[in-house]
Amino acid sequence: MVKHYDVIAFGTGSSLNIVSELLNSGHPIRVAVIENNMVGGICLTRGCIPSKMLLYPAITARRIKEAKRLGINATINSIDFTGIMERTHRSISSESRQIEESLKHHPLVDLYKINGTFVGDYTVDVGEEEIEGNKILLCTGSKPYIPPIDGLEEVSYLTNDNFFRDLRKLPRSIAIVGGGYIAVGLGFFLAMMGSKVTIFGRRPRIMPHEEPEISSLFQQDLAKYMDIKTSHEVVEVRKRGERKVVTAENRNRRHSRSRGRRDADSR
Repeated sequence: MVKHYDVIAFGTGSSLNIVSELLNSGHPIRVAVIENNMVGGICLTRGCIPSKMLLYPAITARRIKEAKRLGINATINSIDFTGIMERTHRSISSESRQIEESLKHHPLVDLYKINGTFVGDYTVDVGEEEIEGNKILLCTGSKPYIPPIDGLEEVSYLTNDNFFRDLRKLPRSIAIVGGGYIAVGLGFFLAMMGSKVTIFGRRPRIMPHEEPEISSLFQQDLAKYMDIKTSHEVVEVRKRGERKVVTAENRNRRHSRSRGRRDADSR
């Protein structure tokens, strides 16, 4: 027998804003919430909140390093990188569990921790049963784009999906592919923690969606702490012993396969 709901919501990020309003409206509606990852959505579990929690110690470290300009002689004795990462993960995991428990115990909500698959216009397979809803909310968020770089699948790499969950040891050096705000933010954090950071950006400037003046000032400032290579396309990654070696070429010398992507970016 197919279980019926007034609303089926995919995702537990922005969808819960809508679900909460519906539940608080006073109407006795039934809601199914489907989630295949940590409850709370991208912002809580692997986006805005954990990244800002890491930026604060990074900014603190930078202030200490630059305090001499203000006549303050201060040094950093040590940085507990593992502790910083674990504190961040504990915090987001705790909030995620609280939201999950709230959903599980709400009398009008059923939480399905599984991939939901449409088997009809308003019918969803949730494992051992099928459910249907009058309305469907598709708030599935996003996932990282993995570029088609030669050799990338043969080495271990991080994205924002597993950065906060898996990284516990500070890398001596790291290459970051991409020059957007996520790449710049995580690169700044790692640089302040003591890692040698190189950012490879395809565009002529980092943070290309910001105003050119802002982007330029950011690059000038961040270049004090990391190597920023703009107009470079990463074409290959190789493993050499315990190291990953990144091969990049200037954008103007790219092969024809990459030229089409560059032209599309400029539109």
